[in-house]
Amino acid sequence: VLPPKLLHYPMQCNPADQCRIDCFQDGRTVLSSVRIGPEDRAVLVLSDGFSDRLKPLWIEVRPQSRRGNRTILMPPRAFCDFQGITLRPLG
Repeated sequence: VLPPKLLHYPMQCNPADQCRIDCFQDGRTVLSSVRIGPEDRAVLVLSDGFSDRLKPLWIEVRPQSRRGNRTILMPPRAFCDFQGITLRPLG
């Protein structure tokens, strides 16, 4: 059996706005208000191989200033499938 692979999916904001990342599962919010700026780099890390679906594991946020890198873990009991993640302007 092959071990699961990690996939890195870049998430980009509209250049003029700050954005927020939310994750919804079963009609409720399980991860909210991960804020990224237009020049920040955000990467969603997913697993491939545990099941027939991709599973988000964490989000890495690297600010443009290179200071204050953040890793936001997905809630352990929430599956939070890939279709439940949204990236939208703050407002």
